[in-house]
Amino acid sequence: MGKIDLAGLPKEILQLVVLGLMLFGGGGWAYVTYLWIPTSDKIAALKTRVEANRKVIDAARGQEAELKGTLLRLKSIQEEAASAGAEFPVVSMRENFNAIVTMEVLMNRYGVSVENMSVAAPKKTESYIELPVRLDVRGPFQGIANSIAALALQPRLYNFQDVSFSGPETETGIPAKLTMLLYERAL
Repeated sequence: MGKIDLAGLPKEILQLVVLGLMLFGGGGWAYVTYLWIPTSDKIAALKTRVEANRKVIDAARGQEAELKGTLLRLKSIQEEAASAGAEFPVVSMRENFNAIVTMEVLMNRYGVSVENMSVAAPKKTESYIELPVRLDVRGPFQGIANSIAALALQPRLYNFQDVSFSGPETETGIPAKLTMLLYERAL
């Protein structure tokens, strides 16, 4: 292989070679500086965001599974309460008032606030009167479930039906509507 004699090349060719090398070097520098580095930085930032979002999604899936399990337990407790409905002892109106106060105290203990409460028309049977109390509450899902469970453990008999969650959980909790059934003696 022969050596290239740069001194013997015409001046115009040398100028073109130098110009080509400068353009190639400048173009490469511009490509790396203005395209490659910013694009790779954006890709790295997007990968970080995707990973953070995956963690949030995985956490939400875990909460969803937990919520489904709690709802299933709540439904089974409601079914047991409904099947034992004929065996509920009945109480007086004054005891029903005390039951409502107890309910509010227990719900507050678990971070659940009663936003609205209304008493529906009572349903009368031969031996007792069923008094439905409609509640609009807000609190953490687990707090609502724990409140209902704590009320179920009270010596006073409570029954719950129509438990529904009416929106997504926020910082202040999840809004829920439920009906608490109280019983009193039929005269």
